[in-house]
Amino acid sequence: MKISLITVSYNSEETIRDTFESVRSQETEGFELEYIHVDGLSSDTTMRISEEFTDIVSVSVSEKDTGIYNAMNKGISLATGDVIGFLNSDDTYSSNDILHNVSKLLLKDEEIEVVYGDINYVDSRGRIKRKWRTGQQQSFRRGWHPAHPGFMQKKNFLRSMGALMKT
Repeated sequence: MKISLITVSYNSEETIRDTFESVRSQETEGFELEYIHVDGLSSDTTMRISEEFTDIVSVSVSEKDTGIYNAMNKGISLATGDVIGFLNSDDTYSSNDILHNVSKLLLKDEEIEVVYGDINYVDSRGRIKRKWRTGQQQSFRRGWHPAHPGFMQKKNFLRSMGALMKT
């Protein structure tokens, strides 16, 4: 199994190093990680920081976009994994086994198409400001979607929802 993880950024020099370090610390035994960084042509040092992480960043693109969702769609079009997820440029994982646990769940049962979990929104000092909890499942087809940093889906599920992707 290959997990494609996408981070989009724009002028994220203050936070993106922590994001990259969080991905670098993930246990990847049992799956392949493809890490894609899509930058919106930052004018700060974001891309210089990205270049420090060539050991984990598989694909890096920096070009003008029309916003975060355009950048996310660029990442999806570059993804070659069986599973696609996002980690924003100011986010980190709460533990180093998140991706490992996701891969185990998805390998355990072929019928599982989506995995999502809780999110803590924290301030710059690490204090929890707000929580997003998974709660009761809603309908994706009616537009409900959990917070994308806590959501990973199989590529085929993404296609079934109408996502346009290169194959």
